[in-house]
Amino acid sequence: MIRFGLLFISILVLGSCAQISTFQTARTTPKNEGEIGLSLGIAGISESFGTDESFALPNLEFWGRYGLGQKTDLGIKISTGLSGVIDVKQQLVGDQTSKFALAVGPGLGIQGIVLDEVLFQAHLPVHLSYHPGERTAWYLTPRYVYQGVVGEGGLNYLGTSLGVLFGRNIKFGLEYSFSKILDPVNDIPDEFDDEDFGANLYNIGFGVKFPIR
Repeated sequence: MIRFGLLFISILVLGSCAQISTFQTARTTPKNEGEIGLSLGIAGISESFGTDESFALPNLEFWGRYGLGQKTDLGIKISTGLSGVIDVKQQLVGDQTSKFALAVGPGLGIQGIVLDEVLFQAHLPVHLSYHPGERTAWYLTPRYVYQGVVGEGGLNYLGTSLGVLFGRNIKFGLEYSFSKILDPVNDIPDEFDDEDFGANLYNIGFGVKFPIR
């Protein structure tokens, strides 16, 4: 029981890291349909600004998506650290049966209490996916993330997710995500000189998702 409690606390602490995972293709959820899912992974920070060290801990995420239109869906994702992101994905190339698809999915999130403030995130991902068959999909998601505190400035990150999904209805996935800071490390605002921020962010995870019709 004590070991379980320490693990749970560690997961909550890691919630301060930005959500950079994807676990989705460029295809949108069909209109008036939905999906739910979860992922378990290892998320970490390298070259922490506060300690110059690196660390990684377990991270559990839950998400859901709902189709608003033929090529538009709405998504929400939360982590065990009570951070979350809401996004709208718009498919620009392809449809539900195309072998290649492209979409954009701007999102806005919060990152819990960090630096005694509520940290917000602005996400701008570009979703690219290739579907050689209905049971397999490969995806690449370049992503820009801005992390900031109102009135205190922020940090700019650029990275990508690379993953694969298997299955027709219930889908299983593997993914690696990485983001690197764009700002000069020597010019980081004093407000972000904290171990919860670092030059590089990463996440390696396994996920599963279920359709809701």
